[in-house]
Amino acid sequence: MVGRTQLPTAFERLESDGVIDLDEFATREKVQTRYFKAKLGGLGQYYLGTLVELQLLDTANKEWIEYTSELGLPIAEAVESDVTKPKADQFWRIVESGSVTAKDLNALSSFCPCGLKPGTKEHALLEELFFVDREEYAESGSQRRASIAMLLHLASSLVSRPDAELEVGTFRSAVYTGHLPGGESWSVPRSLADTAKWWGIYQANELLSISFLSLLASALYELERSQANGDTPFQTIEQLADFIATGPIGRKIVRAAGTDAYEEYVAKLRKTSPALGDWENPKHEQQLAEELLGSQRRNHEEGDPGMLVQIAFELLALLATRLESSENPYEGLLISGDDLHRYPINLQTYKRRTKTWQQATVREVLRDLVHWSLVTHLHVSLRKLRQTGRSTFRFRPGELGLELTDDVPPPTRTTPRFNTTTQMLVDLRALRPLTNDRRGAMEVTALGRSWLERHLG
Repeated sequence: MVGRTQLPTAFERLESDGVIDLDEFATREKVQTRYFKAKLGGLGQYYLGTLVELQLLDTANKEWIEYTSELGLPIAEAVESDVTKPKADQFWRIVESGSVTAKDLNALSSFCPCGLKPGTKEHALLEELFFVDREEYAESGSQRRASIAMLLHLASSLVSRPDAELEVGTFRSAVYTGHLPGGESWSVPRSLADTAKWWGIYQANELLSISFLSLLASALYELERSQANGDTPFQTIEQLADFIATGPIGRKIVRAAGTDAYEEYVAKLRKTSPALGDWENPKHEQQLAEELLGSQRRNHEEGDPGMLVQIAFELLALLATRLESSENPYEGLLISGDDLHRYPINLQTYKRRTKTWQQATVREVLRDLVHWSLVTHLHVSLRKLRQTGRSTFRFRPGELGLELTDDVPPPTRTTPRFNTTTQMLVDLRALRPLTNDRRGAMEVTALGRSWLERHLG
């Protein structure tokens, strides 16, 4: 929910003073407690485009935003009937008063998404929306329905494992490997097989992205160190990539590889790496990615300049062995050549690149990877500058050589909206948390099981 980051501060006021001053948080003044800065609040910042796409809202009238009569109005009327009508006057009295107490909030508990009740008109309409039970959503929403059904199926598959949490890490690993915690195969129904496969491609792409972002960060850390020490500037990208490959970091990578022949290193990985389904193994690519995003990145910043590169290099080599059996890494997805062209580093281009390294040394491959990450950053930043007028360059070639222009970006991952979807299923009573914090272990309710059976086809 929009404003949730300010909620703890508001609750502190409630606890200490017994009341929350709404004006302190809903003000338009530029103060720290202001919960949202966008003109239309969370609606304009996050939800408007999605609600228009779902045909719930219409922005054709530039004067204001309207409900669509076919889909938006019925949901609005259902909310008015089931939620707001009995409490509407009280709600507006509280808003106009400018303050709210705990007693007021308890009285308005039906406004909370957790107050959704099966059997109400609102609940039925939301089920139609999320599970594409209306003709209007049939074409655009089929994968939404399949993804939600797959998440429910994963939750039901974890029931026999009391220590297994339904959380985003489990989801990522399960779709990527096709295995549950402990290495047990995840028997995905045939109707969801393609969806699980496509989510697996998403995760493989994520691993590739994390690795290259780590290499980019490492190269920029070297540039930052060089500038801080007053060393002779790197004149070109090639010079910086060569320094990393032949200097202390390169020597560290060769020692870790145990050979300077890249193909020999990859061959060794094929024999010694964990099985794909053994994703809890510390040497599995899923766990290596977690290291890049967590403690190992901090170790790098604190004085181990080669650690980030070493883990990224190993992850990329391991990913290459997983891609060997795939003719087209994006098979089945509606991705055009133009789409991939906008993102020069992708599974397809990486797979092609690996074929050029058969006779290369470990240092040569490292040099190529670092160079590729730096050049791609410049290409993408130039495109963004042209399209939006906003500069996103972290470094640039200058008269004196390469110059760091912004903070070094840490490796990050994308968000598959797992937590949002899980929360939605909890609010709709399809999932039930087994702990008080509505996180971790979940069970599929009778309602959720009925949905699963109906929507699996």
